[in-house]
Amino acid sequence: MVFTSTDYFSNGRQVANTVTIFDAEFMEKFQLDMNDIENMKEFSTYGLYRMAKHAKTVFNVLNADADSYIAGINKNEPVIIVEEILVEEGDKQLSYAKHQLLGSMYRFSMERKSHM
Repeated sequence: MVFTSTDYFSNGRQVANTVTIFDAEFMEKFQLDMNDIENMKEFSTYGLYRMAKHAKTVFNVLNADADSYIAGINKNEPVIIVEEILVEEGDKQLSYAKHQLLGSMYRFSMERKSHM
């Protein structure tokens, strides 16, 4: 397994982090080099998503604690946790990603459709 961590910033402050785990077989298949950090980030944030047929996603909102990957976050500040499993054809799992988003910097909208 391969583990990547990507930080996101706005106005100099870290506002999010994504940890992605994927099978090491992709390293050879896509000629990835662990020392090429920019290429690894490109693959984990775009390449895997281009291969995915769908995703299984769970959202949670929690208070920040000592385990947060967001630097400088205050204890008990809201953090949106998004866990995402990318799936390819045949329901084969491509990757697992855990996104931690600073709650004060992100907003999500949701729509429901009638069954009728």
